[in-house]
Amino acid sequence: MLTIIAALVTVYALMGSAIVAAPPAHADTKPGFGIGTTGLYRPTGSTGRYIYVDAARGADFAYDPTGHEAGDAPWPRNDCLHGNRTPYWARTNGLGSANCPQPDAAHPMRTIKVAIYASRPGDVIVVRGGTYNEAISTTGDGRTDHKGTSSTHRLVLQNYPGESVRLNGYINFQDPDYWTIAGIRFGWHSTITANRHYIVGMFGGTGWLFQRNEVSGAHGNANMLVSFASGGPSAATAPQSWRVNQNCIHNNRGTNPGNTDHNLYVKPSQYSRDGVIQRNFMWNAPNGANIKLGPSQNPAESPAYVTVRNNTLLRSGSGVVVGSTAQHISITRNVIGLPFTPNRDDGGIKTYSMRYPTTVTVNDNYIAGWPNYIRETGTNPYGHVVRQNNKVWDQLTTGSYNSCTVVPATSTVRSGWGHVAN
Repeated sequence: MLTIIAALVTVYALMGSAIVAAPPAHADTKPGFGIGTTGLYRPTGSTGRYIYVDAARGADFAYDPTGHEAGDAPWPRNDCLHGNRTPYWARTNGLGSANCPQPDAAHPMRTIKVAIYASRPGDVIVVRGGTYNEAISTTGDGRTDHKGTSSTHRLVLQNYPGESVRLNGYINFQDPDYWTIAGIRFGWHSTITANRHYIVGMFGGTGWLFQRNEVSGAHGNANMLVSFASGGPSAATAPQSWRVNQNCIHNNRGTNPGNTDHNLYVKPSQYSRDGVIQRNFMWNAPNGANIKLGPSQNPAESPAYVTVRNNTLLRSGSGVVVGSTAQHISITRNVIGLPFTPNRDDGGIKTYSMRYPTTVTVNDNYIAGWPNYIRETGTNPYGHVVRQNNKVWDQLTTGSYNSCTVVPATSTVRSGWGHVAN
């Protein structure tokens, strides 16, 4: 009887978690933002579940009292959680719910990496507060199906609401179809990240959302990189319908030559469509740009159909750099200024000898601090970017950089432009 009562208590607790309101998949939840989620997302589909992660009390390995001898490696728990994928060794040794329990709130995983390995479409990975020093790849276990299947059947990685989750190292998302990543503080680690060119890498994928996160401290080309998946630029590998929304991305500490160390580096290829970078606060990329849209060396890697709107971009070499073969780019209602070093070669918005300049629009932004607020470098035989109604602002701010709370001090700027606009 006591066993039945305990089981019912567990069921009701999980039901309570399941009905917590969650923001829609691509919601811009409110004009301003704070890092972290405001509620638990719901698992979706018939097999969706919560997967909990807790560095302090979780376990990544199955407990098998019968099949192990002293010194044997433990069974990887993610392997025995996959039903018909359960390997021979797990079936032979009788691993079941007693010694390989579902990763619910009472039996969490220890690492985010293994939780991702255990995931399937519809799951919500909930990470309890703490510091996680990890190198993560969605294909690190040899499988390629850690992804959602539709906009209503997603995979979610989120912090537990109200708890601070710090992931130091890097995360590599290959083909992250219909993933939502929300509420994580990503940082550099001296041995795990080391000389890697990014901390967060999003490679390809359809319908993914990166929202309300913090990314900081890179010692290389980008705090966050958006690019194509393995296999080279093509329609099959390019990200589609992707969102970088309401994040604080800052402090790229790279010292590579040639202004190459950025906060957000976007090179999803010319085949990418419907990319949106909105309501982010980015600051401190002294050896690069807050946002770099595409390389200049390989035309096939340059971005297409990207909207950059309502961001606040401060204290960098340039606010936005647009590569030579980028096309169909819209830059609007951003606040850009306080350059780290206002070099004549930099600009609030800077372009390179553009091949498709008339498809790039720079409209209705507040820019200040550079000798040339919009700087088109090199030869421009194909014309110039389209620009209108851009204004100069006073570069007055209030708030704290370290807590990601800086906003324009002037109400007319703050209310209609930048990341906290109405």
